[in-house]
Amino acid sequence: MFQRLNLLAALAAVALLGAATTAEATPRYKRLNHKPTLAAFKMPPEVEKAIKAAFGPKAKITGSWLEEKGEMEVFVTVPGSPPIEVVFRKKGGSWHLVGYEYPAPEASLTPKAKSALMAKYPKAKILEVELVFNASWQFLGYQVTLSGPKTVEVFIKANGVIAKDPL
Repeated sequence: MFQRLNLLAALAAVALLGAATTAEATPRYKRLNHKPTLAAFKMPPEVEKAIKAAFGPKAKITGSWLEEKGEMEVFVTVPGSPPIEVVFRKKGGSWHLVGYEYPAPEASLTPKAKSALMAKYPKAKILEVELVFNASWQFLGYQVTLSGPKTVEVFIKANGVIAKDPL
């Protein structure tokens, strides 16, 4: 019951952010040269099942790509929401849901997070901000894409601590 309430609260917060912004998830796989899965790629049944369980029957898979070895990201659209990146990791022979990345406006960064980013990357421009949640929809921090001499992705917690991406 508590997990279901936690999920509903997270979805409500995400819906509010979606209503307040026109932010769209940028196809990061293109910037990083990750190849999208081929049209002939059959989505593993455990991935489809996890997406339907998390988002309901109206959820639609609109794309997927393989990132690092053993990691797959799936674009999911739900009516009334920007595309959500759902992250899966392969363990053993099957795929397991590890988290979500939801597009958000730059204004969603906490003052501490934004100050820390600007201190470490003073000449960088923020290209994209994503809210990062674990598989239970617990907020972990932000994944921020910065442009400068080179494009970098940085995971930063709300308290301004730059850390390794937990997903």
